[in-house]
Order: sequence, then structure tokens, then C-alpha cells
Amino acid sequence: MSQTIAVPERLAARLEKKAQSQRTTVESLVVTILDAAIDADDSSDDWSAKNARRVGLIHQRFAQGLDAAETRELEQLQDLATQRLEAWDSQLLSDVAAMREAVERVVPHTGTATAT
Repeated sequence: MSQTIAVPERLAARLEKKAQSQRTTVESLVVTILDAAIDADDSSDDWSAKNARRVGLIHQRFAQGLDAAETRELEQLQDLATQRLEAWDSQLLSDVAAMREAVERVVPHTGTATAT
């Protein structure tokens, strides 16, 4: 399915810059962003419930302990939390790299440091 949408000029310019920095097309970038946003929205309610259970099990572990099944469940929920944080970290690192590239274009790194 093909769909055309109008976006404000400022957003269009930001999308174009980001696509250039990632060496991709604006269309491909927008599809990736929308796909991730829909997945995040679909999973946010599910994650909220799982994270609440994870926090509850952590509290229970220190208050009264966990049985074997609860320990396995907590480990699985901790793995999910780690995966979510790694994805978030990856996005943050990508954003920082893009910022660094933008700064380098404005103020090129000379390789020498000067002290004042």
C-alpha cells in the first residue's frame, strides 16, 4: 500500500538530514520509524504489566523469597528488561553519533588539544 502524507517543513528537513546521516532514503527512514513506533505502542501496555510483575517479584524476593518457578519468571522478565534497555541504549548512541557528526561538520577535530 502506498500512502502520501504532508509533514511540516521543519520535520521534513530533520528527516532528510537523518536519512543522509544513516545513508538511506527518507522513505525508508520513515517506514522504519513508523514500524518501530507501532511496535512500541502495541507492546507498551504488555510491557507495563510485565514490568509491574517484575518489580513485584523483586520486592517479594527480598521480603519473603521466591520459589523456583518465580525465580525463573523473574529471570525471564529481567532478560526482557535488558533487551528493552539495550534497544534504548542503541538509539541513544545513534543519536549521540549523529550529534557528534553535526558538530564535526561545524567544528572539525584537528587532533590536537590546547590548554589555556
